Amino acid sequence: MKSSLPNLFLPFVALLVMSLVLTGCASVPRGEPGEVDYSPLERALNEQDCEAATQALEGLADHQAARAAVMADARLEVAYLCLSDGAFDAAWEQSMAFLRAFGDHPHADYGYYLAGLSRFAAWQALHEGGQVPDPDQDSAAAREAFALFRDLVRQFPESGYRDEVAPHLMELREGLAQAELRIARARFEQGDHQQAMARAEYVNEHFRATRAQGQALLLMADVLEARGDEAGADRLRRRAPDIPQGD
Repeated sequence: MKSSLPNLFLPFVALLVMSLVLTGCASVPRGEPGEVDYSPLERALNEQDCEAATQALEGLADHQAARAAVMADARLEVAYLCLSDGAFDAAWEQSMAFLRAFGDHPHADYGYYLAGLSRFAAWQALHEGGQVPDPDQDSAAAREAFALFRDLVRQFPESGYRDEVAPHLMELREGLAQAELRIARARFEQGDHQQAMARAEYVNEHFRATRAQGQALLLMADVLEARGDEAGADRLRRRAPDIPQGD
């Protein structure tokens, strides 16, 4: 995942560290009650240590004197750091914490982008090495990523990240259709033709122009054939070649 991440906000580390230094200089003298010690976070960011940065940030979150501006920027940077490091759950937690606390921040769209990327990467990981994940788990992960990217597109029509997420939305849509189709096939193999037909019809109706749509038509034809409706099955099979199909 690290190599595929866009080169975003990398100069931000230096800016954030500088803000931490300035914040430290502006705070009460070291050793005084109420002092905020930003050095653990600064050190973790410099060392690109996701776990240490997360721990340092959570410690600051409980400190009332911690500056909101610093906390907002730090949440984004730690989320990016953890995402780059493959710690997808930690990245999602930090980006969602940012959105909950700073929903009106000028970079709120970036928060949605990081949150969506975190869930998208976790969904992709389910398929690594040609694995076929449990369809319910597959669908749930894809839907969560899809919802975050959709919110980004809808809430921030001028965001520069819209174009970045467009291909991810298409991939997730196909993934959702394939997960639903796997459930339909499983129902057919179990002899539950009613559920198999219902789920295949759902794919055909709601996931048009996907590879899964053509496969759904073929499965619907199999159901009709099993019911003795050879003519109906033939009609569906003739339609299926006009729709893109997977390998």
